[in-house]
Amino acid sequence: IDMGGGSIRNWDYSWMGRVSEFQYGKFLSEVVQKRNGQKMKYLSTFGQQWGMSSDRDAQIMLDNHDNQRGHGGILTFFEFREYKIATAFMLAWPY
Repeated sequence: IDMGGGSIRNWDYSWMGRVSEFQYGKFLSEVVQKRNGQKMKYLSTFGQQWGMSSDRDAQIMLDNHDNQRGHGGILTFFEFREYKIATAFMLAWPY
């Protein structure tokens, strides 16, 4: 699980196939929830320019079974409106 800054990084395994890009949900959650000074207009460069894996290597998700239990500051279905916005963005954005 590469959330940035750890000793094991996504690119250590991307030669085998797509890797789970856990930072995707974290970063998108910050923007949709307007945390850390993030704004929707910043999404114009969302993807590899944000330090995530290349789009050909990344398997993206908003959340998983751990995040839905409150781990990692990721959006959950409890934030219904914001979750729908993030899901729509994820489905429409080419990354």
